Amino acid sequence: MDGHDSEDPKQSTTEMTVFGHLLQQMQSNFRTCFDSIASKIDEIKNRVDELEKSIYWQKFQNEESERGRSFTEEDPGYSAKDGSLAGSFSN
Repeated sequence: MDGHDSEDPKQSTTEMTVFGHLLQQMQSNFRTCFDSIASKIDEIKNRVDELEKSIYWQKFQNEESERGRSFTEEDPGYSAKDGSLAGSFSN
């Protein structure tokens, strides 16, 4: 034999252990990156939702203003929690 066919079992085991640890570290790093990206996406989604509510509210106020009515967040028909409108208007 030319010496390339037989490997030292201890070296092979060590290489597999190092390789296994490297894979675990890569998986951990991937999970950390994934979690960070998912968190940022959730944050952006929440900000977009708030922006949509704000735009809807502004559009609603403008339409009511054109009709001569006013509607404020202090009115009982407005739910600040979800930005919904229950239909209570002030003239």
